[in-house]
Amino acid sequence: MALWAVPVVAVAVAFPLVDAAEERSVAVPAPTVVEVGARSDDGRTAVEVATVRAEAPEVRAPAGGVVTALAEPGPVEPGAALFALDGVDVLAYRGLPLWRDLRPGDRGADVRALGDYLVSLGYLDADGVDDRFGPGVRDAVRALQERLGVPRDGEFRLSYVVRVDDAVPSVAGPLVVLGDRVEPGDAVLEGSQPVEALTVAPIAEGGGLGRLAREPVVLRLGEVEVPMSSAAPQGAELDGVVAALEEAVAAGTLERVVDEATATVRYRGAILALQDPAERGAVPSTAVRVDHDGTTCVLLSDGSTVAAQPRRLEVAEPGNELATVLVDADLVGSRVLRDATQATGTSGCG
Repeated sequence: MALWAVPVVAVAVAFPLVDAAEERSVAVPAPTVVEVGARSDDGRTAVEVATVRAEAPEVRAPAGGVVTALAEPGPVEPGAALFALDGVDVLAYRGLPLWRDLRPGDRGADVRALGDYLVSLGYLDADGVDDRFGPGVRDAVRALQERLGVPRDGEFRLSYVVRVDDAVPSVAGPLVVLGDRVEPGDAVLEGSQPVEALTVAPIAEGGGLGRLAREPVVLRLGEVEVPMSSAAPQGAELDGVVAALEEAVAAGTLERVVDEATATVRYRGAILALQDPAERGAVPSTAVRVDHDGTTCVLLSDGSTVAAQPRRLEVAEPGNELATVLVDADLVGSRVLRDATQATGTSGCG
């Protein structure tokens, strides 16, 4: 890797040029030309991650009664007792909607859905599932009734279950207390708030993500790296990123700030970087000439300030090192004037 000495200078915006008088004050003369070094640029940027959460879903009573038990907060598993009414457990159900009580002889898609549920609870064999409420389903319902402590008449009642969809992956807490009387449809439990969207913004004011917004990235949370297909993950990938953020907060790696008014949670202390770093050349900022129209170039040279040849740049980005500019990768190994103001044979980028 090429190394070059660069005098310490005050660096301004858009690759400033060192003041000639200040340069002459340096005791050790700087070289006239430098070799373009090589850098691997992953675009790493300190970012704030913000998640916006949807309104918390509610789990509602399928029947009226006195609340006699409430589940602890946590994941919702099919068949788990979420609460009890008048001493009878109400079980979590995630299948197709059940819209009526069911008894032997009934037919329909809801009968098949009940069969699938009974299979998941271990009360019915899978080959006993169809759209007819037959003897096998009746016996399975009797086994369920025995668990619930209700009469074993073989008829399934909607009061045995409460349907929770994928919007309720877990229960956050109760909306009632033990002893409350509820009517059918009353809210009993509050589900966890699902994340609707995740955004990533650079900490630096006025900055943008650039390539980080367009390419696969990795979110660095201390020692943990979370790959993302983009800076705006969706679906299962979004859920995984949010889980990693919460784990980082618990570990003390990130700061978590909640804005209740906007249902926004902000995470601070993360780094966003490209999964596949770009190869770049690197030169001192003094080696880059900037024309009045914004065109940038370096001056190829064998050591002469007179015969230096402008080479326009496709890439000219501030590097992570002081007073360094990242340039086109194909310039690596080339020799350029260390100070573009010293060129006497050309006045622009051509």
